[in-house]
Amino acid sequence: MFCFAAALLNQATGDYLHGNAGCIVKNRNHILVVKLREIGKWDIPAGKPLPGESASDTAKRETWEEAGVKVQIVRLLYFIEDPEEGNLYIYEAVPFNKTLPLNTPLRKINDHQEQEILEARFLPLNELNQDNFRYPAILPKLIDLFHGINF
Repeated sequence: MFCFAAALLNQATGDYLHGNAGCIVKNRNHILVVKLREIGKWDIPAGKPLPGESASDTAKRETWEEAGVKVQIVRLLYFIEDPEEGNLYIYEAVPFNKTLPLNTPLRKINDHQEQEILEARFLPLNELNQDNFRYPAILPKLIDLFHGINF
C-alpha cells in the first residue's frame, strides 16, 4: 500500500536523493507510458537505481532504457513513500527530441526493453484508467501532476 508524502523539494532536481525513480514526460495532452510485458498494463517509465546512482539519474536512465526517449529532468514533482517496494521519486522531464510521434509505438532499443516492455508511446492521458494502469491507487495523483506541467 502506498503512503503519499509531499515532495520536500519544489524546483530542485534532488540530485542527492537515492531510490526508485520515474518520469512524467508530457507532450501536449499525451503522457509517455510503457506497457509492461508481465501484466499488460501501462506505467510511467521508472525503475530501481544502480549502485551510487542519484534518483534523477535513475529516472533519466529508466526512461531511455524502457521507452527509448532521452530526457532532461526539470524538477522533482512528487515523492511516494513505500516501505515494501522502496520509495519512489517522480520527476517532470522533457524530451530532447521535441518531435516524437503521438499515440504510436516508439522504437525498441535493447534486450532489457524486450524482456520487460511490450511497447512505449505517448498516450492521451484520458486513455489511462483504473483497469489499465499498473498502480490504480496513484493514478489520480499522477493525473493531477500531469495537469501541473506546462509543456
